[in-house]
Amino acid sequence: MGVDRLRFRSLLALVAVALMPAGAQANFGNTQCVVRTGLEFEDAVSNMSCQAIKATAFEIGGLRLDRIFDTFAATEHQGRSLDALVLSGTKLIDGAALSIGRAIKESWIKPRNLIFWNNGLDSSQDKSSEGYVALMEIIRAAKTDLQELHFTDNLLLDVGAADLGGALAEAASISKLVLSGNGITPPGVEELCSSLKNSPIDSLSITGVEGGANSWMSNNVEVEGGRGVASLLAAPNTRLSTLVLSGGNVGDKGLIEISRGIKGNTHLTQIDLHRNSISDEGIMVFAEAIESATSLELVILTANKISDDGAFALAKAIRLNPALRVVDCDMNTRVSQAGRDAIAAALDRQALNVGRHEEL
Repeated sequence: MGVDRLRFRSLLALVAVALMPAGAQANFGNTQCVVRTGLEFEDAVSNMSCQAIKATAFEIGGLRLDRIFDTFAATEHQGRSLDALVLSGTKLIDGAALSIGRAIKESWIKPRNLIFWNNGLDSSQDKSSEGYVALMEIIRAAKTDLQELHFTDNLLLDVGAADLGGALAEAASISKLVLSGNGITPPGVEELCSSLKNSPIDSLSITGVEGGANSWMSNNVEVEGGRGVASLLAAPNTRLSTLVLSGGNVGDKGLIEISRGIKGNTHLTQIDLHRNSISDEGIMVFAEAIESATSLELVILTANKISDDGAFALAKAIRLNPALRVVDCDMNTRVSQAGRDAIAAALDRQALNVGRHEEL
């Protein structure tokens, strides 16, 4: 089993289908219907045995979707509950996102998990995309059953992120938000987090894009974003228990800011800081902070720039905080075997991470 697979399996914050290539399978309930044409999508909407619908790699317009949803709304089956509606690489054109938003707002379909991935719903500095408008309608829908919202490889930019946070602050049911490849800068991350202080979100993912043609769309945390994350963690009404910032360009200074919100925290259980250019400078502060984070069970620090000094500081923190069950520092090439052994000994394991992830 590869390291990356171990890392992702350890994170309850991630729904793997959001990152799967077109046509890949995932498990949402008993029956998932994968569709690749508009006609198949129409059949899946009316097929009550489809508990999850994954539309992948085709193009569909608003007029077509309006007809599908209007026809369905006229039947006795309207109010269709779904475990998930996944739009994976499906290009939503000519108002298609707005049609989906209307169908959810009117409770014609009621997905518990809604995943937009690479749908061409890109905002610009001068104009918000229809995907952004649809998101606002979906989140503010009074009767929505929506619990998880994923928006990946579709540009929101800072303005969209701020408005999204404001809408989520009013949403009663949404507990999980996954944002990746939205072009959000550090000030945008800070404003988003500020808006979420009173929201029911307990799982938040703000991540970068690992290489490839879309790497320029990465969300960047850095210092200002780290300050916003710390403020969210410290907010008296926050419910945040899972935080995923992998590839978010946190850096040492961003981690130092985040550590202010982790110190003494009693609700955060998991944090993923994979591939964030973090060195011992940030780890020293972070290690001291997690000593008193009494609910924290899982820490992912893979593929950073930690050396033995950081590893020994983490080992000390593990010994002082019995809640910590997994501290994964793999792919930190500057950590020697002595550093790995120190962490392994603190976790009372012979290996650094193998066998620990699957317990969570």
